[in-house]
Amino acid sequence: MELYREQVRELLDKGFKPSQILRKLQAKHPDRIFKRTTVNDLCCALREESPGYRSMADANGARSKNGHGIHKVKRRDLSSFIWSGGDKIPGRDIVYIEQSFPVYIEIQAIITEFRDAYARKDCDSLKDWIEKYAKCKFPSIVSFVNGLNADSDAFFNSIKFEYNNGLLEGCVNKLKTIKRSMFGRARYALLRAKVLLLNH
Repeated sequence: MELYREQVRELLDKGFKPSQILRKLQAKHPDRIFKRTTVNDLCCALREESPGYRSMADANGARSKNGHGIHKVKRRDLSSFIWSGGDKIPGRDIVYIEQSFPVYIEIQAIITEFRDAYARKDCDSLKDWIEKYAKCKFPSIVSFVNGLNADSDAFFNSIKFEYNNGLLEGCVNKLKTIKRSMFGRARYALLRAKVLLLNH
């Protein structure tokens, strides 16, 4: 397994689990046989070598069956950290994320920059943000920027104006609910009669 040490390390850094890494190794090297326990042991060893792993594991007091320290952060907590800055997750988890996965800090900074500009309703800052990250290294951010560009008029109107189409969407939702309750018998005349009857 030492031949694949760096490859496994890269996959771990990208957030892959040992079971996912095992499948990737099997797909990339079909002529080799990889044991699940061997891959798991290598993943544990590489995690221990990562910056801040030992200190964070000791702070948590968590121990696995084989005596090695383990520090786990839930996916929902990671999402919370990226989106809101980690207000609801323990400080030790934030330190672990910052030390072990600096890429998340970069993503969080990008998202925070967007949220702050949108909260201030600052169209100029948002335009600068869109231009700045239109070709960044994160595909999800690029996809989000492309979506904003595809419907830029509606996006900037949502900032400029206080009103929205919520009332219309509510009426459409009510109409569809009535239609679905009629189990395919909702021709226009009958549907119109039922809607008018319900509103009297």
